Amino acid sequence: MSPAAPARLSRGDWWLIAGWIAAAAFALAGTVQDTDPYWQIRAGEENLDGVPLARPDTWSWAPVDGLFYPNSPAWNVVLALAWRALGPWGLYLLTAATIAASLAIVAWLARRIGARTVPLVVVILAVTAAALPVFSPRAALPAHLLFLIGVAAAVRWSDRASRVPATLNVLVALAFSFVLSATGNWVHLSWPLLAVASLVAWSVLWGLDRRLTTRTTVALVGGGGVGLLTGVLVGPYGTDVLERSSAVVDACRGIVTEWITPFEPAFGLRWWPLAISVVAVTVVAVAWCVRALRVRHTDPRLPLIAALTTSTVPYAVAGLGAIRFVMVAYLTIAPVLAVGVSMVAVRIHGRVTPPPPDARYLRRRLPEWTSGRFWRVVLWLVLALVAPVAVVAGSNHAVPLTHETDQLLPRGCRAFGSTIDMAPILLERPDVTVWIDGRADYWGRERNLLAAGYLSRLDQQTLVPPGTTCVVLSDIATDPGLAALTAALDASPDWRRVPGTTGATLWLPAG
Repeated sequence: MSPAAPARLSRGDWWLIAGWIAAAAFALAGTVQDTDPYWQIRAGEENLDGVPLARPDTWSWAPVDGLFYPNSPAWNVVLALAWRALGPWGLYLLTAATIAASLAIVAWLARRIGARTVPLVVVILAVTAAALPVFSPRAALPAHLLFLIGVAAAVRWSDRASRVPATLNVLVALAFSFVLSATGNWVHLSWPLLAVASLVAWSVLWGLDRRLTTRTTVALVGGGGVGLLTGVLVGPYGTDVLERSSAVVDACRGIVTEWITPFEPAFGLRWWPLAISVVAVTVVAVAWCVRALRVRHTDPRLPLIAALTTSTVPYAVAGLGAIRFVMVAYLTIAPVLAVGVSMVAVRIHGRVTPPPPDARYLRRRLPEWTSGRFWRVVLWLVLALVAPVAVVAGSNHAVPLTHETDQLLPRGCRAFGSTIDMAPILLERPDVTVWIDGRADYWGRERNLLAAGYLSRLDQQTLVPPGTTCVVLSDIATDPGLAALTAALDASPDWRRVPGTTGATLWLPAG
């Protein structure tokens, strides 16, 4: 056994971890909160049918200048294949598998550095809640899964790297990193950042591993760096990938939720405590790594903990300015957090002294209540209660919530609504064209701001864009801007609400 490997878990512990991961995956995949995958399926289907990757827009009745560049071409095709095979069930199963794989890699990395069963399950659930929007069929999740797979593979190879020639280390690192990076670039345009994070994590991991010589470390880092770089260059847009990424940031900054600061007053307490807490967790992890370097460099957990912590630092800092990085930071630091919680739990249990014979009830029960055995039983009981809920939550199997309303749209109508409402329409009703959808980088900042103005009833001369022949809106009760637009549409003599719609409300011209 590697000196970094923790003691083996019992089969029951692995089943407990697997049960909670499965419950989370099945429940989260049932309803697709981020609806962009619906239009991404249509993009993937068009690619499968021979439509070029970059092409003029045909989905809108008011397109803007420029070509449409898919940001996740390979993942769009995977989504399309799943949809063609099983429809919504295909999307559901693909989403559940991706979520489960991501959480399983987190669990494996956490176990590698000694996380205990109960703290590991608790941290997995907490991180899932903190990074909830990212656990969907959006391409950001499989891209980050590739990053985690890269770290796990680097850990596994470090166990044998000292026993093979330097040339073989270079070739293995080069080949693996090239395939990983090339795949990542086709999966999502965020991969160049993840490629840098991968190289940083590998460098720290191998550099701090006392089993590896300097020559071996240089061979691994050099081969891995070259492979990651060349993998970026063979992506769908080659050296233009940074330009495409910049276009996304410019179009979304301050408009799309994930690119807004977590301290935006409109979010209330939803995001800023998470942003602050992930920074605090990262600072504590950095402090532990610094102390370990100074006083016990032989700690076998240090290389992997330091690698994950170093990779998290830029995301935690960037999370103070954009919500999406808060979620990525939590997913990256999760194994380290699980180890930290395990260390705290062990210390608490170790400080509980045996109770005297005449101790009160609570004092007598304290040793048991701070033990892992007690909380394992609790987690099994809670899982038994949660499992049916997860099955019910998954019963929607990724059918769009607006499905019934979308079927009522007149053939060939020109639709307007929020981006989350337009995405399912593009997939389910290809005869309907839209004024705007979730392709923020294609539409550009000007159109995105104009859409935000319409949807929030700010400084608009008309209720909806001129030329609109149908309006579809959901989330009316939770969005003040949409509530105002709804009231204005209901009061307008030019529009009539269609009764009996579910999931979303439909308005058609009064005539």
